[in-house]
Amino acid sequence: MPKKKSESSSSPPPPTPMMRQFNAMKERYPAYLLLFRMGDFYETFGEDAVVASEILGITLTSRNKGKEDAIPLAGIPIKALDTYLPKLLAAGRYVALAEQLEDPAQAKGLVERGVVRLYTPGTIYEDELLPDSETSYLAALTEGRRGYGLALTELSTGELLLAEFTGADARDRALAEVIRRSPRELLLPEAVGHLRGSLERSIPVTLRGDNEFSQPSASRRLRDFFSVTSLASFGVEEMKLAGCAAGGILAYLEETQLGN
Repeated sequence: MPKKKSESSSSPPPPTPMMRQFNAMKERYPAYLLLFRMGDFYETFGEDAVVASEILGITLTSRNKGKEDAIPLAGIPIKALDTYLPKLLAAGRYVALAEQLEDPAQAKGLVERGVVRLYTPGTIYEDELLPDSETSYLAALTEGRRGYGLALTELSTGELLLAEFTGADARDRALAEVIRRSPRELLLPEAVGHLRGSLERSIPVTLRGDNEFSQPSASRRLRDFFSVTSLASFGVEEMKLAGCAAGGILAYLEETQLGN
């Protein structure tokens, strides 16, 4: 009796070294749309390519088109980054920029690449990306037993503003001030995530870990940043809640600016 032929399921071919390089970066920055430098273009792959093509109105094609391992692909010229990047940010997308870290002509094998910049709505400081005559605040709001603390900074000028709100109407006044300042991005500790619904219709909200806003770590981060042993000279020593908000902003900047 002849043996029954086994049905073998074909599996897609393994990713190329370049796609493994892309996937490794994407795993590190899953919340960001990754612009991946390839020659004279920044390419996007997979779901990022679908999103980018819809927002930017660019052609969606695929890598290895027609094959089993076809991957959605969409790219923009590197010279057009200043045109397309603001559109992605205005649509609420966060962007990771991966550059070629060596000359492809000198590379032995795969070109070394790395993420050199993370863009979020509130962390832009480049003049060519900022609207003329408009402030571009990054804000953070914290909540405590005494009320609310607010911090705002503008990276292009280095301005840092702190405020606290106490009393029966502290919440309403804090939210009103946030709306009045109209920051491009608002950071909230996860514990204060319930405020998100009151604001995110008009302001992009980013939830962050509560530990980044804790009083000890925030105070230490501020002192280290300003190279001081005390914040008394700034007149904010007693503004604990606002200081926690400012510390949260610094933690976010350390992450998005990649140590710069």
